[in-house]
Amino acid sequence: MRERIIEIIVYLISELNHNHPIDKVTFDRLSDRGYSTTEISAAFSWLFDKIHFGNHSINSEAFSQSKSLRFLNNAEKEIISPEIHGYLIQLYQLGLLNNEHLEMVIERAIATGYRNLDLDQLHSVIATILFDADASLHGSRLMLNGDDTIH
Repeated sequence: MRERIIEIIVYLISELNHNHPIDKVTFDRLSDRGYSTTEISAAFSWLFDKIHFGNHSINSEAFSQSKSLRFLNNAEKEIISPEIHGYLIQLYQLGLLNNEHLEMVIERAIATGYRNLDLDQLHSVIATILFDADASLHGSRLMLNGDDTIH
């Protein structure tokens, strides 16, 4: 479930980046793609917390800043394909991952022994890093009961 929430968060940040409103149409679009109400609500809640607590760079200034790129060494290239590396760069450019997160993702991907990191595995690693860090700072609000929604 956490991996799917990462997918939703990436989608929402991309929409914000393109100055698209986040509204009922967005919720319906995500629902039509097969995401549950609980997953969508959890993603909205996480994003709201980041904006509300001000400890995440989801704002127009973050999108306009030029950011340096992280190159992979030969050992990292064995595990992280160019496509996955490009996706990591996209998440970095969107402001979902910072430099520290990016390093942690790469280190954990190597430490877990993945041979060819795929998108589901990447989402799992990212979810562990982002959501576990949030739980230690603010308590976990990510996991809802099956019938919970956020208003």
